[in-house]
Amino acid sequence: MTQSLLSYLIVLLSLFLAPSTYATEPGSTLSKEDAITIIATLERSHTRHYQVIHIADGSQCDKSGFRHDHAKKISFYGPKDDRDTSRTLRHLTMLYSNEYGWYLQRAGDDARGFFLEISSQKQGRVFVR
Repeated sequence: MTQSLLSYLIVLLSLFLAPSTYATEPGSTLSKEDAITIIATLERSHTRHYQVIHIADGSQCDKSGFRHDHAKKISFYGPKDDRDTSRTLRHLTMLYSNEYGWYLQRAGDDARGFFLEISSQKQGRVFVR
């Protein structure tokens, strides 16, 4: 009886002490310099063209209903596009994953077909085909 009670208590204690997969926090913070590097890498521009104004914590819900618990809205001055370097106020949402850290992504199509370009804190620029 005491052996089974002890086993039960050990299992219960291990459940309480185990890290919860539902309440995990991002493993790294996002500085203004990291945000500028990620944005400039994705947009293939020099970091001197960007100035981060504000980074706000939040979450994001996709149109499909999927919810990203860790998101940051980045407000920054940056070029309108790659042909026009005049700066304007812009906003982007960065997401977090254990594999990439904070990241931005965009889909594209070229002669080799469809690809996903990811600009991330941990792995830099990654192309997934």
